Amino acid sequence: MTYNIRKATYDDISEIQNVAKVSWHETYEGIIPADIQNKFLNESYSEEMLKKRIDKSILLVATYDNNIVGFVNLSYLLEGNKSMLMAIYILKAYQGKGIGSKLLSEVISNIDTYTKEVTFEVEVEKENTSAIQFYQSKNFVISEEYVDYFYDYPLQTVKMTMKL
Repeated sequence: MTYNIRKATYDDISEIQNVAKVSWHETYEGIIPADIQNKFLNESYSEEMLKKRIDKSILLVATYDNNIVGFVNLSYLLEGNKSMLMAIYILKAYQGKGIGSKLLSEVISNIDTYTKEVTFEVEVEKENTSAIQFYQSKNFVISEEYVDYFYDYPLQTVKMTMKL
């Protein structure tokens, strides 16, 4: 399978929204109520918000046969040389093919890690065990567990970190 990774553009917004919606519903069915998922998706993946992500963070897409099959979103360096991994989603049919690993590697390479140590952080819902296993395989370690109120819905959250 040949796929390409590139920076997202405004022309990609509808396909990114689709990947987010499909992936979220598949990943969080039975974990997060559908109405809360939809509220989050409508707010965080609106056209306006995705334009901000494209302009103010690192948003890369993975394409196969000219269709977007996954994406990753990483903040630029924040205070304390931290960078927040905000999203990595791949359509189920394309999971397990190395696309997530390549997206993560590519997005991290966009951060200047040569002059300072950088800590990458990601928050994962505790029941999303496949994501936790993926991040652990990429040298992320669990640094904290807590309850996060997601639109007033309590989620068991795991914060994972990796230092470069």
